[in-house]
Amino acid sequence: EEEEEEKRKQEQEREASRLDPDDERSALAAVTGGGQWKPAPYDGTGMVEGTRQSDAAQFYQPHTGMVYTPPTYSDHIGVSLLLELPAALAPWNLELATADKRTRKAQPHAQQMTLKGFFGRKPSSAASSSQPSQPVELAAAAAA
Repeated sequence: EEEEEEKRKQEQEREASRLDPDDERSALAAVTGGGQWKPAPYDGTGMVEGTRQSDAAQFYQPHTGMVYTPPTYSDHIGVSLLLELPAALAPWNLELATADKRTRKAQPHAQQMTLKGFFGRKPSSAASSSQPSQPVELAAAAAA
């Protein structure tokens, strides 16, 4: 069975390499991981779990363009931009200044409470009677 799956994958890769990047078949191959990602059935049974091999179809050479992921991961697509740096800049390291006030202001999403914050410890009875509790993430964000 694994041999058949490997042969099928190789044939899909050969077929994909023959596709014109601007035609409909090429687009369909891209959004379905070369036919390996299956659509959700209409019978209500949920998403079809992919295999490790089909999940690997999302990884390919760095490029500028759309980045497709298996449907069980997301129904969104990413966009990639490949920048070729001149050799003089290649060793350059970019570091995010997280302590910088302007950097924090430019990242409002970082101030949002995570899902984990909803499941924090309950306040003690004395503290809960005097003031409402605040999730740990919000308290940390307010202090920053």
